[in-house]
Amino acid sequence: MSSSLRFGPWSGGVTSSSAQVVVAVRNDDTVAVAFSDRRSATGGLVDPRLAQSHGLATPGFVIETFELPGLLPNTPYHYDVLLGKGAAPVAQGRLKTFPREDTPASFRLVASGDAKTGSNHGVFDAIRAEDPLLFLHLGDLHYEDIHDDDGIEYIRAYQRVLNQSRQAALYRNVPIAYTWDDHDYSHNNAASDAIGRIVARQMYVACVPHYPIAEPGFDRAIYQAFTIGRVRFLLSDCRSERTRETMLGSAQKEWLKSELLRSRGVHPLVVWINTVPWIARKGEKSWDRWHEERAEITDFITKEGIRNLCMLSADAHMLAIDDGSHNHAPDGGGGFPVFQASPLDRSGSIKGGPYSHAPLTGNGQYGVMTVTDTGGDAVSVRWEGKRTGSGVLMKHEFVSPRS
Repeated sequence: MSSSLRFGPWSGGVTSSSAQVVVAVRNDDTVAVAFSDRRSATGGLVDPRLAQSHGLATPGFVIETFELPGLLPNTPYHYDVLLGKGAAPVAQGRLKTFPREDTPASFRLVASGDAKTGSNHGVFDAIRAEDPLLFLHLGDLHYEDIHDDDGIEYIRAYQRVLNQSRQAALYRNVPIAYTWDDHDYSHNNAASDAIGRIVARQMYVACVPHYPIAEPGFDRAIYQAFTIGRVRFLLSDCRSERTRETMLGSAQKEWLKSELLRSRGVHPLVVWINTVPWIARKGEKSWDRWHEERAEITDFITKEGIRNLCMLSADAHMLAIDDGSHNHAPDGGGGFPVFQASPLDRSGSIKGGPYSHAPLTGNGQYGVMTVTDTGGDAVSVRWEGKRTGSGVLMKHEFVSPRS
């Protein structure tokens, strides 16, 4: 890695026509990103374009977010990070744009969470080898447990993650969609009263490639949404709005409900990325402590006839799947399917349940989600829980919307 690079590049915020690349350099350096849909035989970009950027300057860091506009759907792109005019690239990356929104498209992604700070575990190579369209990081990108409102500490935490060779290789070659849990938001069991709440939110926006934040204003929770083909993804912030009375906060909860209503009859599948175990035993550090809000959301899903929902989650360091039979709806019927996909390299832990596919703890675990959409009213989904070196440990297939 060039001595001028502080961290990155990593990409995200991908759509069918655009993407973001974020990179940090020394605060006395000038950085640019060139991109193209082709590389020559010698490795150079063919007919490159320069991305536009906006950034944040701090002591020791300039963090630039580069916007790559005017891209073609379902197309591989390459990018180079350049320091100085005419200089050779100091880093290279690639990504693939999404299929056109609201048209039938099949794809595969990987989801997992919970990695030690600065992990260089082989699981990151295994995920890259899956060649997914997207890596969904389900929280606890690091375990710095920051009890501070110093923005540099948050920046350095991202730096410790992105400067590890295997994680760097993954994030330069596979775009990310990421929302935090407690240890990477602030500290263990952190909520809206965390000392660094405002700074954590600001540093996420500055350091992480992301989709448009749903809330307006300067100090805002990081929930966001995006679409791949006909599948809608909702990323929750289960930490920075949390109080004793609510997990999500009123604004985020209304956003969630409105997204579910808007997607009903439009998207055959909605994937809710919720970082905290939903199917929970009484008293656990999970949604059970907010059982009234969970019941409110469940009642809403049932009352409005929402049948196109599934959930991806982590926090619990395990692989587990529920086919909906233990995620009870108020009418006594089965609820939506839930996939607990974790941990990347933390030690095992079991939370929640029961699950139709019993929890498995281990190291180097992740989930693969394959969506098959050939048109029509429904899509087919296959979930596979994998462990590095062990292959598929559990799987589940379903059709959405549920009948």
